[in-house]
Amino acid sequence: MSPIELTFPEQITVWEKRMAAPEFQLSQPDQELTDRIEAAPNKAHKALDIGCGWGRHVSHLVELGWRTTGLDWAASAVNNCRGILRDKGVVAQVVRGDMRRMPFGDAEFQLVVAVDVLQHGRIVDFRRTINEIKRVLRLNCDVIFSVPSIRNMPMRFEGSWVEERTLVMTTGVEAGIPHHFFTEEEIIKAAPMFREVKIEPVVHALPPGFAPLHPDHVNEWFWVTLKG
Repeated sequence: MSPIELTFPEQITVWEKRMAAPEFQLSQPDQELTDRIEAAPNKAHKALDIGCGWGRHVSHLVELGWRTTGLDWAASAVNNCRGILRDKGVVAQVVRGDMRRMPFGDAEFQLVVAVDVLQHGRIVDFRRTINEIKRVLRLNCDVIFSVPSIRNMPMRFEGSWVEERTLVMTTGVEAGIPHHFFTEEEIIKAAPMFREVKIEPVVHALPPGFAPLHPDHVNEWFWVTLKG
């Protein structure tokens, strides 16, 4: 089994372990995302949340009036998300699938979001996912996602660097999961099919239980808006 191959079933064990960790069982939507969603047009149309986890952004999108689909490839995330939405009385579709080969038709969504998701792979996986997002997105609609910048990259870490700026960790709850750390240039290069690419660097507070990776570590993320 290769820990760096992002395909079923090779990665499913490590993803199930990750989703069982309390620090990833989040309930509140990310404020950076909610601010951007509320500025987006086309409310009451169809939205897709890639890597929906336990459904925090699915719930928020439904509350805003979007007909929402959540996508995740961890079975536990899909099952828990469905149960949480059901308990809340939230009506949404939750699907298990691979973000690089999404089980949706062309031009199906007016909004696509992904928070702390698209970095989990090699740069070729990111490019494939961006191509898939473009395929499932309707013309002139929006994509909003976050990925870690190179300022977030660890200098030393227990893991394997499998390509430039792509680390597979070997310890902790994310052991076996690839993490790519981005430059603005490679995001722009991956999205030539979009008419507008907006990249905003944002420094986040470290989540509870997380320590700085080294003395110069900055928890900086790129918040990206693509116009299809």
